[in-house]
Amino acid sequence: MNTKKTKKVRKKNPLYVVKKDRQGKVIEEAKNILDLIIKKFNLAPFFETLMQLMAILLENIQSYPAFLAVKEYFDLVLSTVEQFLGSKQTATE
Repeated sequence: MNTKKTKKVRKKNPLYVVKKDRQGKVIEEAKNILDLIIKKFNLAPFFETLMQLMAILLENIQSYPAFLAVKEYFDLVLSTVEQFLGSKQTATE
């Protein structure tokens, strides 16, 4: 096998998340900084619930004022998430 090809495939600096469970430590690789934060703080169930809530709200839009209310709510949630991720990224750097 060509060693130059395998070196290109490998990541230079992979991210890992170490969590403790009942059996011991579990090590998972993270794809990027956002994936690292989601895995480290176990936020996957939160984001699944948030996505379901957003889908329900979008399905029930019947008028333009309802659309504006949902858009305002989405903007609020996204700005809060961006602030959270911004503070976490500066803390990890």
